[in-house]
Amino acid sequence: MPGLNLATIFLTFIFTRNNNNVQTAISPDIQKNLGPSVASYGPRRRRWREAWVWPLPGFILAGILIITGLDWYYYGYTQYGPIAAQAWSQNWLFWGILIGFVTLIVTTWQVFQTRVRVYLFRYGIEVHLPRQASQTLRWEDITGIASTTIQDSIWGRVFCTRHRLTIHLSQGKPITFDDRVDNLLELTTRLKANLYPRLLPGFRTRFQAGQQLTFGPVSIQSSSIKIRERQLLWEHVNRITVLAGHLVIETHTQESEHPKSLRIPVIQIPNLEILFQVLQRGLNQQL
Repeated sequence: MPGLNLATIFLTFIFTRNNNNVQTAISPDIQKNLGPSVASYGPRRRRWREAWVWPLPGFILAGILIITGLDWYYYGYTQYGPIAAQAWSQNWLFWGILIGFVTLIVTTWQVFQTRVRVYLFRYGIEVHLPRQASQTLRWEDITGIASTTIQDSIWGRVFCTRHRLTIHLSQGKPITFDDRVDNLLELTTRLKANLYPRLLPGFRTRFQAGQQLTFGPVSIQSSSIKIRERQLLWEHVNRITVLAGHLVIETHTQESEHPKSLRIPVIQIPNLEILFQVLQRGLNQQL
C-alpha cells in the first residue's frame, strides 16, 4: 500500500541516519567558562534489528487489520453492494489506520528523543536535550551522580542489558540519560572521576563531625542509618551490599530472630560509591 511504503521509507531514513555526525558548535564563552573540551558524547546509532523492535509489531497489526478490512469490503461490494461493503469493513479499516498512525507518531517521537549530546570539559559539562535550552554546568553545580545497570532475562538467560545515568543538580531537576547516549558507561566513569574527589572530603568531614549525610532515600550518621522513614542503629545492621541493581540492607532486631532485608534501587541513590567509602572508613569496627 502506498501509505505504508512511504512510512517504511521515512522510518528507514531516520533510523539509519548517523546522528553522531551532527555537531553542535561550542561557543568561545563556554570554553572560557568551562575550560578546554575533553570529550563529546552524542546519540548512539541504532542497529537495524534494534530500531525495529517496537514499531514492527505495530505496523504488522495495522497491516493485518487493513488487509482484513479491504477483504471484507471487496466481498461485501461484490456480493451485496456498497452499503454492506462499507458496514462490514469500516471498523477494520478504522482501527488499522489508527494503529498505524499512532505507531508512526510514537516511533518518530522516540527518534527525536535520541537527539541528546553531552560535552565534557575540564571544569564542567554542557548538556543538549531535545526541545530544551542547553545547560552549562560547572562541577560545583552538580551534587551527585546515580547510575545503574539492568539486565533483562528470561529463564535465567540475559537478552538485554540497559544502563541509566542520573545527574543531580544543586538547582533544577535531575538530568537522566539512558543507552540512547553513545558510550554511556564511559561518560558515567568520567563524570564520577571528576566529581567524586571534590565531594568525598566534605562528606567525610561532616560524617566525622556527627552530621547527617543524605544520599537520596538513605541517610547516615555515626550512630545510625535511616532508610526512608525507618531509622536503625548500626548495631542492628548485618550487612550492606549491592545486588541486582538494588542496595540491600540486611537488618536484625531484638524483636525478630530472623534477619530482614531492605531494598532500594541504586538509581535512586546519588553518590553510592561515596556512601560506601564513608562507611568503610568511619564505621569499619561497627559493621
